[in-house]
Amino acid sequence: MERRDLDEVERFLASVGRPNLFVYYGVDLTADAGALDEAVRKRRSWAQGQQSNPKYKSEALFLIKSNALIRRVLIEENDAYRSHLVEDTTSRNLDTITADRKSTRLNSSHQIISYAVFCLKKK
Repeated sequence: MERRDLDEVERFLASVGRPNLFVYYGVDLTADAGALDEAVRKRRSWAQGQQSNPKYKSEALFLIKSNALIRRVLIEENDAYRSHLVEDTTSRNLDTITADRKSTRLNSSHQIISYAVFCLKKK
């Protein structure tokens, strides 16, 4: 699977507010090729009916024009796409953990602790 294909799919998913193609098509990550094919076919049929609707026009046009790309990523290269999702999630989680490792401590002088106070060392 080529990086540019993934980039195009990710741009589309960001525009419709979905994290991945499995969520977009409403199928489980463990779905077989038949279930994925059926979901893609149903959504393409929906897209063909929505081309003239201003609210869904860009989404529908992408689905129609990129049907081959979506089938390749979601059905033919399913294992590669799944591992990409796992790697991407792991990478995001590591970034979050790294970003959260700040020098913080609770202010123990308060009777009720309702928030963390960031402590800055004076030099």
